[in-house]
Amino acid sequence: MNEITRFEAHPYDRLTVVFTYVLTPLLFIALAAKCYSDFSSYCAQGLWIDACIVVVFFLFIAGVFVLMYMLSVGYYIISFSEIIIVRKVLGSFGIPLATINSVAVVEKPGIAFRVLAYAAMWGYYGRFFSEDDNRTVRIYATNLRNMVRIETTDGKIFYLSPAEPEKFVEAVKQRLHKTEP
Repeated sequence: MNEITRFEAHPYDRLTVVFTYVLTPLLFIALAAKCYSDFSSYCAQGLWIDACIVVVFFLFIAGVFVLMYMLSVGYYIISFSEIIIVRKVLGSFGIPLATINSVAVVEKPGIAFRVLAYAAMWGYYGRFFSEDDNRTVRIYATNLRNMVRIETTDGKIFYLSPAEPEKFVEAVKQRLHKTEP
């Protein structure tokens, strides 16, 4: 009865692939080259504080890239009591099944813009404005097509991107029926 089901995240969409594997490495290499050039120049001139600022700036940007990876979606788990969104490194969080009003597959949600979110490298996560829902929604996804839309009793809307959205929805519905009195 306490069985859990794991669902892999959907493969990255084109935008995520381009940002993650093409633009980000190129940007990082260019930034590293510029920082190294500035660092060498400042050291040669004896400007040690300026050289240290360049190093701190580079480490900060590298840290932001690492943090974005750590926050990205790894996979999803449906347990007896909740849907768990598992991040690649920085833990996980759940949506209690008892709070779910509806769950459905949405081919392409009308996501208009980011409110407090990150999009592109390693996926999409945070709060976005949805034209379909006409309000802010929470997205924890790797792909913006064939998503699962979850609405909770407190009015929150989540969009997830499991690799097999139909099977995911069916598994959630089965668990919802098991938890009903």
